[in-house]
Amino acid sequence: ELRIKYKESVRCEYITVQEYNSLTGESVQLDDRYTKLLIIQKHRKQKEREEELRSRGNSHQEVMNKRDSDMFMSINVEKLFDPDENGVVHKTVILQGQAGIGKSFTTQKIMSDWASGKIYSDFEYIFHIKCQQLNLISKNISVVDLILYNCQDLKPAVAQVLSCPEKILFIIDGFDELKFSLDVPQYSLCHDPHEQNTPQVTLSSLIRKAILSKAFLLITTRSTTLDKLTKVLKQPRYTEILGFSEEGMKEYFKNFFQNEQQALCAFNNVKKNEIVFTACFIPGVCWIVCTMLREKMDENTDIKQALTTTTTIFVYFVYTLLEHHCKSGSLPVQDILQRLGVLAESGIQEQQVLFEEKQIKNTFSDPSQAPSSFLNKIILKKGISNKTVFSFMHLSFQEFFAAFSYIMCDEQESEKKVTELLRESEDKGHLLSTIQFLFGLSNQETQDFINEKYNRSISPAVQSQLEGWIKERLKKVTEHTKGADLMAMLHCLYEIHDEDFVRGALESLTNIFLSYYPLKRTDCAVLSYCLQAWGDIERLDLQTCLLKPECLEVLIPGLHKCKDLK
Repeated sequence: ELRIKYKESVRCEYITVQEYNSLTGESVQLDDRYTKLLIIQKHRKQKEREEELRSRGNSHQEVMNKRDSDMFMSINVEKLFDPDENGVVHKTVILQGQAGIGKSFTTQKIMSDWASGKIYSDFEYIFHIKCQQLNLISKNISVVDLILYNCQDLKPAVAQVLSCPEKILFIIDGFDELKFSLDVPQYSLCHDPHEQNTPQVTLSSLIRKAILSKAFLLITTRSTTLDKLTKVLKQPRYTEILGFSEEGMKEYFKNFFQNEQQALCAFNNVKKNEIVFTACFIPGVCWIVCTMLREKMDENTDIKQALTTTTTIFVYFVYTLLEHHCKSGSLPVQDILQRLGVLAESGIQEQQVLFEEKQIKNTFSDPSQAPSSFLNKIILKKGISNKTVFSFMHLSFQEFFAAFSYIMCDEQESEKKVTELLRESEDKGHLLSTIQFLFGLSNQETQDFINEKYNRSISPAVQSQLEGWIKERLKKVTEHTKGADLMAMLHCLYEIHDEDFVRGALESLTNIFLSYYPLKRTDCAVLSYCLQAWGDIERLDLQTCLLKPECLEVLIPGLHKCKDLK
């Protein structure tokens, strides 16, 4: 009877969740937000990691689809404690993933589905231990205390609960957030679930199986503390959340909007923007995008105008991580952003997405200060040993932080560095993505947000540099200019999203020659925006651009500006 009551209390507690922007008393149904995530069990090689970090758009989705296969041992949440390929049942499972990828959301879904009788029926009890809350406990506690923190009503049944430890699952959520280590001597561990000790000793005893050795454990963590865990765990099953596949994204939009037509409209709108579409593999980005789109729908605004720029989405996501996913007591926000920018910029210059440990030490004198909200720690096999490298969530985020570094330094240094960046981009095409983000950071609305939150903005001198640079490059455009170079310029104009600026920059351009350049949906959205902001143009040549019907649909609003269209 008490177990039934406990399940009911769990079901009531986890049936709803609060969102980042929820007001007091507001919540949403968990099932309206939770969507199946791609989880794999295989450690990837360096080449595979780089493939994930560098690919974009459809190529990135192809990579994610490859990961969702037997080759990478993909697994569903409900099968985490099933026998592995060798028939071994692992009593401890590690669920690893980067910030905002859905680890804690997954634990909430497990609690809700177990209480509703949908999964894990072999477990009579599941207890959710949040490491963030453990940090607040200063007195001695026992494992029994941890159980009763979940439900005081179980007090009369503690003996019965403990009598079948093999039917108990402890979910230890947010291991990376612990302020203490598990580095407790073996002789100091306790063996009695009633014995009270420091939170460090009690949790260490539970995780290291000194207490309730037959109980099951599910431990969620970021990659930064994975090596500490593996030192003390016996034969854990390793799993990693990679985020959403394309099907997962579609399902998330469907769940979020609760209206199939709106969901499809929103999803197709996002798919036009290759970088945002790629970043939506992270549930946190998906939530920001859907929230912005729904707000526009509620205002009866054309949602094509909702996702103004890629930079805006990235700025909001970084703010969300800093507000909700950064450890307290770490470096000041300005320091974090400045150092991440320096690291990102050095990597972009060298076309490097995996950083050596010494590079992290050079940027963050104390490597423990490197923010795990933005940097992933990766252990790779190298010969007879292992090596540690770090990466941003994706190359797009690295390019964004590289651009952000130019507004985190003083005005004089910023001007000097931007001059150098613009000059080097003439021969190094890979720098153009960073320049596009720099234009995005010059957007007035984005500048206002950054200034309000971080007291930083792009100086008028740098804005003048950007304007002069793009006008000069556009003046040199001829029918022999490469399509990729011209589109890169138009992407810069799209990111600043200022029609007066765009018209001024394009005044010298009367013809656009993009023939034989395969246009993506993203390119078509950018071209359409620039055409609409423009005056009339003499000629637009799109011959052999491999335009698909959905690309033409995106282009249509701007085509009437063209006198001669091929």
